[in-house]
Amino acid sequence: MKFDPVHDAQSIFRSLLAAHSFPGTLRDIKNESSRIDPELGLDKGLAALALTLVDGEVAFSWIATDSEPASRKDSETVAKLCSSEAVDATAADFVFAASGIGSVVEAFLKAKEGDLVDPDRGATVIALADALMAGGPLVARGPGIKDAARFTVEFGDGRSEDWMDARAGRNVEFPLGVDLILVDRSGRLMAFPRSVKLGRA
Repeated sequence: MKFDPVHDAQSIFRSLLAAHSFPGTLRDIKNESSRIDPELGLDKGLAALALTLVDGEVAFSWIATDSEPASRKDSETVAKLCSSEAVDATAADFVFAASGIGSVVEAFLKAKEGDLVDPDRGATVIALADALMAGGPLVARGPGIKDAARFTVEFGDGRSEDWMDARAGRNVEFPLGVDLILVDRSGRLMAFPRSVKLGRA
């Protein structure tokens, strides 16, 4: 069975709404993302989110610091899949970080923050992690969270939280800032709007 651009995308969108409403809680899109064609050569979770969020009305950027040719190929694949345009990360509505902490940090450094007239023009970073888990050393506080939400994010290149520092640096003047969606290789996701503060327990 192939990914259904209507029903599967709607189901993922509902999961994203729930994840944004309750930051730091896990949502599962494994069933939907498992229907992504493996021959595309993309992580299934990232591809499913691209098909849900990206279309001809928005622009995206794809960052994969491990291989520039592979990054360009993946970017062209997503552009074709979503009938969208790949642009520099500084102009993108959605910035995909596909290769570990380095790509996530780069995505946050480049992503647009919006402006005071139109803060919702700030970008969303969509980052691929190796694993997401409830509980652990990281903590989120803010709207939608009772007291605090503890969680774990693991990347293949270590458990460093450099990405959190990069995110904090772009979210100092609310309502300006950059939103974050994390998806792991098992099809679990979390979302952290710019209004949520992340730290270490």
